[in-house]
Amino acid sequence: MKNLFLVFSLLLLTNSIVLGQIILTQETFNEAANSVNGTMTGGQPWSVTSVNSCSGPFTFSVQTFSGINRAFKEAGATGFGCCYCVSGIPDPMGTCGDVSNFLNFGPIDISNRCNVGIKATISSVNPVGNKECYNGGAAPINACLSGGNDQLLCEYSLDGGPWTLFGFMCGDNLIQAANTGNVLTGNTLSLRFMIGSQTPDEIYWIDDVQVSYMPKTTPTFTQLGPYCVGQSPAVLPGTSIEGNAGTWTPSTISTAMSGSIVYTFNPTNTICFNPTTMTVVVNAAASPTFTPSPSYCAGDPIPALPTTSNNGYTGTWSPAIDNTTTTIYTFTPTPGLCASPTTLTITINQPTIPTFTPPPSYCAGAVIPALPTTSLNGINGSWSPAIDNTMTTTYTFTPTPGLCASTTTLAITVNQPTLPTFTPPPSYCAGTAIPALPTTSLNGINGILVSCY
Repeated sequence: MKNLFLVFSLLLLTNSIVLGQIILTQETFNEAANSVNGTMTGGQPWSVTSVNSCSGPFTFSVQTFSGINRAFKEAGATGFGCCYCVSGIPDPMGTCGDVSNFLNFGPIDISNRCNVGIKATISSVNPVGNKECYNGGAAPINACLSGGNDQLLCEYSLDGGPWTLFGFMCGDNLIQAANTGNVLTGNTLSLRFMIGSQTPDEIYWIDDVQVSYMPKTTPTFTQLGPYCVGQSPAVLPGTSIEGNAGTWTPSTISTAMSGSIVYTFNPTNTICFNPTTMTVVVNAAASPTFTPSPSYCAGDPIPALPTTSNNGYTGTWSPAIDNTTTTIYTFTPTPGLCASPTTLTITINQPTIPTFTPPPSYCAGAVIPALPTTSLNGINGSWSPAIDNTMTTTYTFTPTPGLCASTTTLAITVNQPTLPTFTPPPSYCAGTAIPALPTTSLNGINGILVSCY
């Protein structure tokens, strides 16, 4: 004869959060003793059933007690074996005896719930050696055995489909812990616990059964941008860091104009994940600024242009520095910087030629005044060599250093004295009138004649 004795205890908190999970429903069994059905706090029914496969008088009773000592007890079966007593075929999987006993829950509505999970603590009350496990516990027994096989099975069914094992004890051995993890999806969930043992003192416990689901979470992404107007943007990822697939609205990042654009991610799984947004900033290209360059005189050395602008942008200049002519140079920012090219003009001045009033010519030995040290066009400088009043000389004017002016020359002509020539006069008789001597020589020199006696 096989008597089944099941102690079942549930301690759940409806709509409470446990380690990130939200408890969907619970049953604390506050019903009166010998109750065989009731309603979970979530409104789902529970019931105890016993299916008799043999003839004869069979009774099944339920007893509930306070605390964890809530017991489900079946009595009155005759005969024992792992085959139906009448047909001789194997008992249903999970039972070994003439009566199949079930504690049923549900169906429970799990639609629009993310990643439903079931867990329970299953254990043996008296693991001293009364329970048998003839098949070694590899799997729930489904065969005709000569001896008993005490077992505890926990099973679930999704949407009325096949029953799936999620917890198993064979004898006193815990073969599979009763925990599905939060991985189940569907519309309805049903639970059943099947327990078989030979004698009333061979008791299994089922404790802390929980039906939970995971709260919605918000996908996260690596922030994209900022970008520069016209820059090629990255592709909006179709999968979040957590691996959640979805689509974006708008679908691509535009850098056509500056501003902050909000892109919305719509997850494919709307049951488990919230939509989220990403704001992508597109900046207008900044203009690098530089201190204006001074002008230079042709041929002067020109220092290298700075490779970092006054407002912090790095880059390069082109073309190469040319100190012979005025040139416009282009600054190209380093790739990846949100900055536009800019230009800088370096003015090259051609040297000015100093101009002077041509000096008169001088007679050798005459006093020659100093040459002016400032040209008619305002250029200061100095002359060399020193003034020479004995001969014609070319003098060089050298502009003061730093002035964009070229050297120039000036010649001062120094004439040597000319000897006047006259026609020799005839001789005269004393007392004869002598005409006046000419005041202009034959070679055009004016003067006067003075008698020396």
